[in-house]
Amino acid sequence: MDDASLAHNGSMAALFEDILARNLILEIQVTGQSMYPSIQSGDVVCVRKVPPTQIPKGSIILTRDDFGSLLLHRLIRKNHPKLPDHMQTKGDALSRLDHPVSHNNILGQVITQKRASPPRQFSRNMLSFRWKLLNRLNALNQSITLIIRKLFLQWF
Repeated sequence: MDDASLAHNGSMAALFEDILARNLILEIQVTGQSMYPSIQSGDVVCVRKVPPTQIPKGSIILTRDDFGSLLLHRLIRKNHPKLPDHMQTKGDALSRLDHPVSHNNILGQVITQKRASPPRQFSRNMLSFRWKLLNRLNALNQSITLIIRKLFLQWF
């Protein structure tokens, strides 16, 4: 599936939402390359339901689009300038921002990531100070890159 899509149908999204609504941890295997190199196809992530207002900028979040497909992308902007109760996400490997995501369509936050494929096997606690800082810096880098690209296009 493209863009780190985790499901293409509403029934899978409904199942994931039900698991998270029960305050259980959802463990899913990621497919797609939109979050490369941070998250690669085959990595396993654990997602926990968190109120959207409590998710730090730079976190990797699980969202649902208007068609029921699920995406795992980085939170770039917590308050969309034109749409109240919407956030802005982006895949690390993608050049464009995603469509704004309503708070109602934010399912949860990635809390751990596991890579089982050789040669680099590891497990990351995405809630540790180190990974919170790195995720925040990554989001800042993504925002700066978008601004530079926009300015560059205006000049040429």
